[in-house]
Amino acid sequence: MSAGSASRAGALGSPFRVPRVGALRLLVLVLASAGLAASLLSLRQARLQAAHELTRSRLRLIDLDNRLLAVRGEIAALSTPAVLAEGPLQDPGAWVPDRDRP
Repeated sequence: MSAGSASRAGALGSPFRVPRVGALRLLVLVLASAGLAASLLSLRQARLQAAHELTRSRLRLIDLDNRLLAVRGEIAALSTPAVLAEGPLQDPGAWVPDRDRP
């Protein structure tokens, strides 16, 4: 290397050294990317939680429908003409709805 080329390398700095402005830009870019990634993960988690709650609500609705069908089946099995003739239809004053009981 000649003296002239050595002085030019010294004036430009080491080829492996990042200038201060470049390092600051890189730091801002990394921090912005990390913030964006965190916000995307947060949105994804919220979407997964909403889907989970929707699925849980649907399963609960199916369970309630199945229970309703079972109760209707029990009512139908117990509602024979003989039982209905003996029931509260003979004396309407004997039956009191639950909402009117003290």
